[in-house]
Amino acid sequence: MTSIKLAIKNILRIPGRSILIGIIMLVISIAVLVSLSIQSSTRATLENTRKKLGNDVTLKVNMQNIQKSNSKYEKWKSNKGKDRPYNNR
Repeated sequence: MTSIKLAIKNILRIPGRSILIGIIMLVISIAVLVSLSIQSSTRATLENTRKKLGNDVTLKVNMQNIQKSNSKYEKWKSNKGKDRPYNNR
């Protein structure tokens, strides 16, 4: 009980500091609550967006692109750099 009496005396002895500390603690508490609220709403929005758009992924091979790149490679392989002037052998 004596510690409670000492705490009350200290608060009443320097009220400006006590009010300032109380305001700072209130501001920090509000900032923490706002950040937690923003985090939970962001998670909810992300989850709703994922459900709305769907999360199915389909991978498909583009055979035309593969054939083009393969024909370019075959052309280069048969040429073997003959069109380059510094590679005359």
